[in-house]
Amino acid sequence: MIHLGRWAKFSVLLGPIVAFGLVVSPQTAHADITGVGGILEPSRSLSGSYLAGRLAVDLNDQTAAAEYFREALRLDPDNRYLLSSTFSLELVTGNVAEAHDLAIRLVEIDPGHWFARLLLGVEAFRARQFADARRQFSEIDAPPISDAVTGLLVAWSHVGSGDIDTALATVSAIDIGQAVDLEPIKIYQSALINDVAGNLDEAERLMQLLDAGEHRDLRGVQALTRYAMLRGDQERAEALVEGLPSQILRHSIGEAIATAVRGGVAPDPIATNAREGAVEALLGIGRSIAASGQAPLFYQLALAIQPDAAWPLIHVGEHFDAIEDYAAAIAAYERVSEDSSLRDDADIKRAEALNNLDRFEEARALLMELEDYNPDNRNIAFTLALMLHNKDRWAEAAIHYSRAIEATPVITEADWLLFFYRGIAYERNKQWPKAEADFQRALELDPEQPNVLNYLGYSWIDQGVNLDEALALVEKAVELRPNDGDIIDSLGWAYFRLGRYEEAVYVLEKAVVIRAEEPVIQDHLGDAYWMVGRKLEARFQWQHALDLEPDEELAETIRDKLRNGLGDAAEVELDQDNGG
Repeated sequence: MIHLGRWAKFSVLLGPIVAFGLVVSPQTAHADITGVGGILEPSRSLSGSYLAGRLAVDLNDQTAAAEYFREALRLDPDNRYLLSSTFSLELVTGNVAEAHDLAIRLVEIDPGHWFARLLLGVEAFRARQFADARRQFSEIDAPPISDAVTGLLVAWSHVGSGDIDTALATVSAIDIGQAVDLEPIKIYQSALINDVAGNLDEAERLMQLLDAGEHRDLRGVQALTRYAMLRGDQERAEALVEGLPSQILRHSIGEAIATAVRGGVAPDPIATNAREGAVEALLGIGRSIAASGQAPLFYQLALAIQPDAAWPLIHVGEHFDAIEDYAAAIAAYERVSEDSSLRDDADIKRAEALNNLDRFEEARALLMELEDYNPDNRNIAFTLALMLHNKDRWAEAAIHYSRAIEATPVITEADWLLFFYRGIAYERNKQWPKAEADFQRALELDPEQPNVLNYLGYSWIDQGVNLDEALALVEKAVELRPNDGDIIDSLGWAYFRLGRYEEAVYVLEKAVVIRAEEPVIQDHLGDAYWMVGRKLEARFQWQHALDLEPDEELAETIRDKLRNGLGDAAEVELDQDNGG
């Protein structure tokens, strides 16, 4: 059957940076809690507001939780727990003005409160009050990781004050023991400081240290291509671009770098001043602790310094996407500047969030407009195709998969997915010759893709053609993915079609154990039982398949078998479902 189916140690060191763990991790889904009480009223009781806020926290509805805790704090303004909790929620949801007022109150009762002091320091930094920023950071009393965070921000404050040597010395002195390898971050930040100061040779030397190791990424290549172009070494810059994996090169930033280099222009610098450098530092910390669920706090601090910073806005939007607060995600994506190289990425993500809010036609219209404006952006076309695919609008999906393929200058092994998905759209739209060609093209690009092997093999089996070749494809898929019940089902069905019923029973019984909830596999096992004379068991499997509520076409076929049996092998009505 066909079935489609980050600094961990830092998170430990972070400790309880958010009061009592109120900011929960993004793995928990957001849920609507309007049934708890809906819009707040001034007369809501303290206990009611608090309990509603706790429920919102449990459901990861951070926007509602902030609202409820804000009301509870209004009713009990001296409650330290509510003060700290509300501050954390206001910050993570981006209500910086409200968080600022609470931070002032927090440091009065807890002078070393990490994130309160951090926010106050960041706001001083934004106002170019660098000495005050350093004073705020110096008051922090927190886990060791705070030394890394504040150390980087203090370094950039010295850049703002024009003291580059002290800035570099500050970065060099950051040390939180052996728990975490800070060296790549320190090298990267030192490179950026040298770049802002105009020490390009030293900046390039440091970036090359990262590029030569395991920490190479798009930002490093952006810097190195810039230095090469500024030296007039376009050949070196082009070699750096060509050395990027295709999926990275096709990212909007990768495309911007390649376009600049091919046009003889140096890519933009990563940071041009102290504020942009501090944003990059907070961004790096946030990315490094993404798995902890605390990263959004650092992205919001970055936005407190530079409200239109594209990368933090993208990450904030992704955070709200992860907890299914799609309205908040859309608001973040909409704040990305029109002239940012990440604007297309933000619009694509905005369309996905609209679709997740069941506003499909708005999402489709947005992507259609983007595609018309930028037909060379394959990510736009592919996203639109997937959206249509998931709505079973196969003919339209195929059109946009084709546009994504046309927008791909050089087809590589990684592009097997484009042909596979377009093949599915063609097959579901009853255009088998086109589908077959796309599946074969996908296998030419990557012969080791079990989903493609399974889909093509199963389709041939289901049609009763190329059975020996189909069996070989499915056997290879099982070898590559031996615990996939759907692929094992395909192998069992291949044996069935070849008349090897005992083998079919053996394999299909394994598939049923793995995917007991799938009616198609239960139905297949029933057919195999019937053909080996185990008719009572066959009827049991068919009834079980029917109880699993298959689609109506399969259900009617099963009801007929329950009434009349399967008949002789020559009379077997073959399952036409290629889905799953």
